[in-house]
Order: sequence, then C-alpha cells, then structure tokens
Amino acid sequence: MRPTKIFWILFPLLLALDQGSKEWAQRVLQFMTPSQVNVIPHVFYLTYVPNTGVAFGMFSGRNYWLALFVLVVLALGIWWSRQLDWRKGEVNAIAAMLISGAVGNLIDRMRYGHVVDFLDFHGIGYPWVFNIADSGITLSLVWILFRQCFPAVDSAEK
Repeated sequence: MRPTKIFWILFPLLLALDQGSKEWAQRVLQFMTPSQVNVIPHVFYLTYVPNTGVAFGMFSGRNYWLALFVLVVLALGIWWSRQLDWRKGEVNAIAAMLISGAVGNLIDRMRYGHVVDFLDFHGIGYPWVFNIADSGITLSLVWILFRQCFPAVDSAEK
C-alpha cells in the first residue's frame, strides 16, 4: 500500500512552507537590526539562529554526521512505512508532517551547513528557538506516542 492524495498534497505544501520561511529568515531576518523582532512582548520573537545541532543545540558542530543519520532514518522509515495502513487520512497526515520536517531540516544542513531556526518562544524558563520543520517533527512524534497509548478503534473492530 502507498500514500494517498492527502500525503502528496501535504508533504510538498509543508516542505515549501518550511523552506520558504527559512529562506526569508536567511535573507532578511539575520541582517535586521535589532536582530530580534518582537511579535508578542515577552512571549514570541523572530530571531535568526543557525543551528548545527539538533533539539536545543545538542550535538552542535556535527552537522554532516547528523545529515547522514537523518538519511539513514529516512531510509529505514520508508522501508518500515510499507506496514502502515495508508488508507487512513491520519496516517498520511502524520507521515507528511514527519517526513517534510526531516527533509526540510536535511535540505538546510546540505544547503547552508546548519538548520535555520527563527521561531523564538520565551516564558518557559528559557528561550526556545525552532522552525516549521521542527514543529512538524515534534507534533507528529507526539501524535504517534499518543496513538501508542490510546489506539484508535476502527469501526470494523466493533
């Protein structure tokens, strides 16, 4: 079984949104003075941050190893996806978010030598800077964990 139209619509749309927003941040935001745009005072800013690591800057400076790791994980994910029930819209949407996020950050690593982060939230103890790809990865992984704890009941199983 293969992905449906939902996947093939969402995947390029999310990837384009991610890459377009990062291109804007790369071309405009990093050269602004001041370098931080205050959107919601004390809560949300736009701040250009080149990230050679992963979440919260972990493994910084290992950009090419991280790119290789992402390629291996994508290959394993494609192999594993043959087991998914692609007839479900939920599966297609979650896969599109996860894969577009991984591919979006991989493109950054190959193109810029770092991931472009710029969505800057405060108020949780410290600033948290991320991008649209990170959002897709995080939301999809949270949803997968949620489904592992609370599986959906198909009407055929009732």
